[in-house]
Amino acid sequence: MPDCLQKAFQTGTTARLDERIFTMCQVKNQPLVYLMLMTHPSLYRVDNLTDEGALNINDRTIPQPPILQLSVEKLSRDGAYLMDAGSVMFLWIGKNCGQNFISQVLGVPNYGSIPQNMTHLPELETAESMRTISFISWLREQRPFFPILYIVK
Repeated sequence: MPDCLQKAFQTGTTARLDERIFTMCQVKNQPLVYLMLMTHPSLYRVDNLTDEGALNINDRTIPQPPILQLSVEKLSRDGAYLMDAGSVMFLWIGKNCGQNFISQVLGVPNYGSIPQNMTHLPELETAESMRTISFISWLREQRPFFPILYIVK
């Protein structure tokens, strides 16, 4: 059973009561499609988003990267990946991720400058930033709640 669901049914002192109740409420109230994301998240590579195959909704172009198999073998240190786990999203930045993505999407000069507790993307006037924000916003707009984004390096 995934860790996120184990908290709902865990007894003893390892799981705080607040965490158990919160997780139980999520299990009880979330639509099935988002509950499934908690058990098997979607993984996307986002450092090479293009407009090819994108959706055009209300004068917005929303890139549609392929969903990758959820495996460490699919991760590369020279990329950036978004893991959509339902109520939370993680943007993992590989150590050798392209300087262009780091500066044009994260707004910092290099990998070492990425803050440890970064939870949102700056809105920059670059094509890469607009594509990335558009895709993440589109994922968020589809749900009845607002998933938090954590940038992890």
